[in-house]
Amino acid sequence: MKNMNWKKAVSLLMAAALAGSLTACSGRQEQKAASTETQKTEEKAPAQSTQAKGNEELPVLRVSLHPAYISTPVAYAIANDMAKDYGFQMEVQVYASGAPQNEALGSGLWDVGVIGGAFVNSVNTYGAYVIGDFIDGRDGNAIFVRMDSDIAKATGSNPTYPDILGSAETVKGKTLITNLGTTGHVQVQKWLEALGLTEDDIEIVQMDYASGYQAFESGEGDILATIGPYSTRARIAHEGDWAIAGGFISLDLLQYENIVCSENAMKEKRDLLVSFIRMVADANDILAKDEGLLVDTYMNWMIENGKEVDKEEASMECIQKPVMTKEQIGSLIQTDFGAYERMVWEMNIESGNISADSISKLDTNITAELMQEALKQ
Repeated sequence: MKNMNWKKAVSLLMAAALAGSLTACSGRQEQKAASTETQKTEEKAPAQSTQAKGNEELPVLRVSLHPAYISTPVAYAIANDMAKDYGFQMEVQVYASGAPQNEALGSGLWDVGVIGGAFVNSVNTYGAYVIGDFIDGRDGNAIFVRMDSDIAKATGSNPTYPDILGSAETVKGKTLITNLGTTGHVQVQKWLEALGLTEDDIEIVQMDYASGYQAFESGEGDILATIGPYSTRARIAHEGDWAIAGGFISLDLLQYENIVCSENAMKEKRDLLVSFIRMVADANDILAKDEGLLVDTYMNWMIENGKEVDKEEASMECIQKPVMTKEQIGSLIQTDFGAYERMVWEMNIESGNISADSISKLDTNITAELMQEALKQ
């Protein structure tokens, strides 16, 4: 694998414009010292904005990423300076989660990005487009209960979903911790529905994933609905005392990580967006063939952004959420592309987060056209 010298490949931009940003540490000791401050500010602002050197004549795509596994294929492309081979350069911005990422989208700060369930807000509020799916994230989500809970002891309540735990009687009135409006929340809605309940039957406490995990680990709440890397961490650290009550696989749900572009980029930079998708798909093909390379790329990206990831956790997360090869993306285009997005959209309507008439945006702003063009090239 090529030497992943991130600092040599990128230079800092927009520090003045984004005063709340986080700066990745270059040394392991510096990362540990900064980890507490990173935890405090991770929900507020982009971690960094960087741009490749030596490609100043190429057109620029402003790319928004997360300090998370979802960004791994793009991280590989950054480390190996792939963008120039596709005719563009990347100005990289790193956001802690979908919420601040969407706020920046509304301010016109980026052209294309990777995102999870927050794509609904990207599209509905800011007129963005979902232009690709590139990671199968189903097994990276899970709903946890404690082993000594009556929920964990209630099995077989719905024969259609034989692997879920809980029943209407054991779950009703309980307190559930999750991050509302995300894929972690989507699985809650489906799980409750499978048990014959609605969100009105439980108490939901809104927390970001890091805080929610810590709170549940400290004994707060009865149920935790989360995503990777926290679901992965829980499976390892709490194998003997937490049980998985449900998740995307046991509830027979689709879940993909998305590529989203701004309304303006769709109008002004369509060809570059197609090239970006080509680059991600090619990076996926490389990473799918080499698990060690995938794990190393993920871990290096996290370290670059001031986060430590245990190798066992990283390896498990890479297995749980495989990158999709070009062949798999092509198959998705022919079969289920848009089905996951529709499910998440409809659940947001059901929860009252968005209006029912917004459903029409699925037909205009969820499009496979750019993926099709990229694969043909």
